[in-house]
Amino acid sequence: MKASFIGCVLLALTVAGHSASNAATPLPDVNLLTDTPTKGVLVWNLAAANYVAEEYIQSGKADTFEPVAMADANDMLVRNNVTDMAQRDFSLKKKLSAQPYSTRILVYRPADPKKFSGNVIVETLHPNGGGRSIVWDMLNPYFVAHGDAYIGVQHPSTFAGLKAAAPGRYDNLAVVDNSQLWGSIAQAGALAKSGANNSPFKGYTVKHLYLTGYSFTGVAAASFANWHHEGSVQANGKPIFDGYIANANSMYNRPIAAPVMRMNTQGDFNSFRGLDNRRDDSDARNSRYRLYEVAGAAHVTRPVEPAPGAKRPQPPTGGVASANQPRFSPESCFKQFPQPSQSNAYPLHLVMQAMFDNMYAWVEKGTAPPRAPRLETSEDLKVRKDTNGNALGGLRLSPITVPTATYDVGEGDDCFLFGYQKAFSPEKRKAFYKSSTAYVEAVKKSAEQSVKDKLLLPSAVNELVQAAEAEKF
Repeated sequence: MKASFIGCVLLALTVAGHSASNAATPLPDVNLLTDTPTKGVLVWNLAAANYVAEEYIQSGKADTFEPVAMADANDMLVRNNVTDMAQRDFSLKKKLSAQPYSTRILVYRPADPKKFSGNVIVETLHPNGGGRSIVWDMLNPYFVAHGDAYIGVQHPSTFAGLKAAAPGRYDNLAVVDNSQLWGSIAQAGALAKSGANNSPFKGYTVKHLYLTGYSFTGVAAASFANWHHEGSVQANGKPIFDGYIANANSMYNRPIAAPVMRMNTQGDFNSFRGLDNRRDDSDARNSRYRLYEVAGAAHVTRPVEPAPGAKRPQPPTGGVASANQPRFSPESCFKQFPQPSQSNAYPLHLVMQAMFDNMYAWVEKGTAPPRAPRLETSEDLKVRKDTNGNALGGLRLSPITVPTATYDVGEGDDCFLFGYQKAFSPEKRKAFYKSSTAYVEAVKKSAEQSVKDKLLLPSAVNELVQAAEAEKF
């Protein structure tokens, strides 16, 4: 994946939506597709998890803009993403006002309103694969256990693929321009908070909305925060979104009047010159910010076991095509990794669970989240590593603090997305820990310290200990 096509001091803003007299975001029309998830494409079946899975066609009018990033470009392959992600000019260049659009949204919520936490997680569905709900895929066990709801907003680049995958079902999907993604996100959030009769959350008490994403959809979350947060307000003048968690991307995040968290894996931290886009952590009211750089973690992760009763969607035969998406060759990257090794299995979802928990506390109670060191770099801006080949600095969990393997990532083109782990020899493991029992105890101690530091949830300790117990030596 070439930096030329893959994939931010506030200046005088040129769009009235960013002025002090913001107009309320209009509420869209929504039509429920009643046979979801039986016939819905890429929709989770959550009935056995005591959750409702619904699919809506959302229609309304939204402005169009000059694109700011891969996330809203009509052709992301022609974007200079190094330049895009380092932007510091946040003026909006509007092209057309109030143009019609129609998109798809997915809604996952507790079947019992009494078990709803009040938190709604919103994410752009990832175009790769035709509309993958990446953050939901990684964190649904946490969201379901917590009683959180989820809204996935379809990206316009997938409309043609959806129509081909399910003829007749999605025929009305249309946009004038891909930048109407921003209006569709804002309107989906406004409707969720409105309590309107046609809202998917009628009868539910929605307290807070959080916009999130990972990789491409992380760019979308960061771009919305940078350019559209102030202009997206409810009828009462309050912002639609209460916080942003933009993961695994190199976008600069400007200070706004809402907390922003960003997580980068070791593979992400300097992709597209992301080192230039680091920002200091802050607790200032209009600049709340945390950046976590995770030592040992790769951008592409292994699937997480779903919440009890939750069933992953099966892609339709032939998949779902997406327009203007890059193609990857993981096999060629794995051939470059040292052998024998396996794909990187760093438990990144545990870091993200704690991030959401800390974000909730930041918004609801004003409790500032923990900070973590940045990854250490050499003069040539490479990650510095210890004698075991593992990164120095950064947010560090037991796979790195109590290692039995080298966790590393690829470099250049596509390969920075992928990572590997290469186990230490049995002799080296025994020299480090003497016995499996001693190793498990060391993992438990490290995990418990991370819980004290609020970088892990208490439930993560058992998961890490179980993984350690499975390593016999």
